[in-house]
Amino acid sequence: MKIAINARLILPGKMGGEATYTYMLLQQIALLDQSNEYHLLFDRPWDSNLFNFLLSNTRFYFHVLPPQTRLAPFANYWFQVSVRNFLMKNKLDIFFSPEPYTTIALPVKRIITVHDLAFITFPETTYRINSYNARVMVKLAVQSADKIISVSHHTRDDLIKHYNLQSEKISVIHHGIKHVEPDRNELSEKNVEDIFSDARPYILYVGTIEPRKNLERLILAYGKLVVSGVTHRLVLAGRKGWKVRNVYHLVKEMNLDKHIVFTDFISDAAQSYLYQHADIFVYVPLYEGFGMPVSEAMSFGLPIVTSNVSSLPEVVGESALKVDPLNVDDIYNGLYLLLNDHRLRLTLGKAAKERSKQFSWKNSALEHLKLFEKVYYGD
Repeated sequence: MKIAINARLILPGKMGGEATYTYMLLQQIALLDQSNEYHLLFDRPWDSNLFNFLLSNTRFYFHVLPPQTRLAPFANYWFQVSVRNFLMKNKLDIFFSPEPYTTIALPVKRIITVHDLAFITFPETTYRINSYNARVMVKLAVQSADKIISVSHHTRDDLIKHYNLQSEKISVIHHGIKHVEPDRNELSEKNVEDIFSDARPYILYVGTIEPRKNLERLILAYGKLVVSGVTHRLVLAGRKGWKVRNVYHLVKEMNLDKHIVFTDFISDAAQSYLYQHADIFVYVPLYEGFGMPVSEAMSFGLPIVTSNVSSLPEVVGESALKVDPLNVDDIYNGLYLLLNDHRLRLTLGKAAKERSKQFSWKNSALEHLKLFEKVYYGD
């Protein structure tokens, strides 16, 4: 098979969940598949440092198709004109888009991945123009795709509910967990100073600083912990997203500047180091398609407080404390309970470590390869 893969999201220093998913799949596919031909499609010059593992692989080809797609209209043109022309000209068999956008009205078999439907369920947490564009383009994509990959059963159920799809069209394939060797040297001097200088233990959050992650309620709950006498620091590890002003203002308003650390973007090795040395992991978003940070924290055996909504109960099972993300007191009570119950922390940490073994990028890649064959050769 000749398979084209949308790789436009893989950018140095800017890889969110969808990009990480694409990148980890490519690493495994390169190891597992010795027969098919792959064409990676970018909208700008690709970073060779990110693709060292593919540069000597003769089955992988790199293509840059204009225009750059930062804005929605350009992204639409990229899919509907640039990608479509490339697929037709080069007679590709399958186009796999690891995001919920694809070309329309094309004889090439198409597979897309839908991570979540936040633009429908929580439109206030997404850019208005992006939300509007997604409503139009995702609807067209799910209707025209030959197969849809959903990263959780919860997202599959949302797809069926909002788009009236047949369940047979959707394959649920969970994410794996990336394992990166911890490296303290990957942290900036400022981060090391802010987090480790006084040997205070810390509660860790990993993820983008953005509305959907519910950080304002987390900070309010953490403020109550400080008032109650808890000495743990709160470390918020992740790059700045959008609408971050309210988050930083709240920290100052509550006089928590000396208690909360914002790391900004850090490498995977630095993240691993923070996971390795945290006491508790907290992740209480309003909505999540899968929740990679939670599964990563599980792999480090961390006791976890997470949301009792969307995909997160599916990911953690009984290995974490689940709280109502809309209830500040519930978040506070979950954190307070874990911080004050050593035996519970040990029990949940052990259970999380064991459950994390269910999530493997190798197994995920194998499921993707099976689906490629199924779509190409027919059921």
